[in-house]
Formats: sequence, C-alpha cells, structure tokens
Amino acid sequence: MEFQKEALFKQLVSNSGMNLYLGAGFSTYAYNSDRESLPLGDDINKRLIDIFSLDKTRQFNLSKSCQKIKKDNKDALNRLLKETYSVKSYDERYAYLTSLPRPELYMIYMGDRKTIPDTISLSEDFFRGEEISIDVKVKILYQENEEDIIGQYIIFCKVYNEQRKLHGRTEKAVRETIRICRDRNVLREYLEKREKEVVNMMMTLFEEEQIMKAYTKSMIEEGREEGRKEGREEGRKEGREEGREEGRKEGKAEGICILIEALKGLGQSREFILSKLLSEYGLSEVEASKYL
Repeated sequence: MEFQKEALFKQLVSNSGMNLYLGAGFSTYAYNSDRESLPLGDDINKRLIDIFSLDKTRQFNLSKSCQKIKKDNKDALNRLLKETYSVKSYDERYAYLTSLPRPELYMIYMGDRKTIPDTISLSEDFFRGEEISIDVKVKILYQENEEDIIGQYIIFCKVYNEQRKLHGRTEKAVRETIRICRDRNVLREYLEKREKEVVNMMMTLFEEEQIMKAYTKSMIEEGREEGRKEGREEGRKEGREEGREEGRKEGKAEGICILIEALKGLGQSREFILSKLLSEYGLSEVEASKYL
C-alpha cells in the first residue's frame, strides 16, 4: 500500500510523539505516579462514588456517576481522571509496541448473512475498484470456535442476540447470556470474575443508545416546532405568504443546526449526521452537506 507523505509522518512522530489507543489490556502492567495499576471501570466507579460522596444506595454505574459529578465538579473530575490514568511507567515488554508491526485489520461479524466474504476491500467493495488515496482490506472473522478466544466471543455475541430477541434490551437478557455461556464453558473464567462489570457495561450501552435516540427525536421535534412558530409569527407580521414561507425556512434551518450540534455532542460521525438530515428533513445529499 502506498504511504503518502511518509516523510512528513515520520517528522511529526519524531517531534511530537504518537498516541496509541491500546485497550483495557494495557492497564494491567501500566502504572501511574502512585505506582498503581490503571483501574478498570468498576474500580474507578467505586472510587468516584467515595471521593465525591455519591449516594451508594443508588448503585450508579460509571456512566451515571460521571454524569452526576460533572454537574457540579467537572474540573475536579477531569483532574482526578487525568492524574489516575497518566502512565508514568509500564512493563518493559510493552516497549515492543513502539516497533509498529505490520498492521492487519479484522472485523468480527455476528450477523445472519448466508454468504460471508473472507475479506472486504474499501476500494473494491465501495468504490467499484477505483484507485483511491487510502485503501484497506479487512479480514472477516465469523466462525464459532470454543477453543479460540475470538471464536468464544462470537459465540457470546450470538447467544446474546438470541436472548435479546426473547427478553428485549434488558438486564435479564444479559444475565441469561452470561449464564448460558458459563454453562458452555465460553469465556467462563472471564465472566465469573467480571460478571458485574460485563452487566454494567452492556446496560450502559443500552442506556446511551436509548438516550441518543430520545435526544435526537427531541431535537428534531424542537426544530420542527421552531419552524412552525417562526412561520406563524412572520406570517402575522407581514400578512403575506412570503413571510410564512421565509419563517418556515429559517425555523427549519435553525432546527437542522440544533440537531447537528446535538449529534456532534454525542460523538456521532459525519456520515451518521448526514443520514439523519436526509431521512428527517428530506434534504438532498448536496443540501445536507452545506450544513456540515
């Protein structure tokens, strides 16, 4: 694969360094200034509840604890998290990461398609094989295998999909998934040690998805109401159809801007925001792109 501007990349890395996002496994042998291993989600949640004197009877998960603390102590929370997760030392074996091994991309697929390709190419599958500035090939992993950690994860996800169909997006669906997988010796050791954390994590994903849907719907309705309100007010002032139409356009534009800012605040991608504008406001792709 051609690496454009390779010299510039090397210069920037040499002068400014590079951030590697290594996942939770890195924290096991990485230490902060207090020589403490970087805490996982459940551990830091307990610490935050104690430090900021949250109501322990409410049983907040990490997401809710942070939301609660941010209302009154945002700066203190940011400072504490920065101090806790600033790496001061780590196991020397992690130094191998700096050699930047040859990258390989994988995607785990748990869907219901009958035919699944072994690889997906950005150029071949999305741009009809045309030459593009950056092309990647992704290997697809989809085989269930109780002898392999990735195969076990695929089994876990498929069991969860089955339980979700039976029980909906509920805690019961998550706990039944864990029970079935433990009985089948799938991820058993991890699930026995981390059951509470797995439940909290998956329930948090449910809540955040529901919050985003509700928030998006609210922003859309607010934008539509602004359009109707502006149209009525302008129409009364001018008494002409032009005034009402102009008011609707301005209100619609304001509603679109509110929705875009809301989705950006939730960390949504440009593509996701664009699709929402197309479906909710009936804009063409060209019209929607002007707002972005």
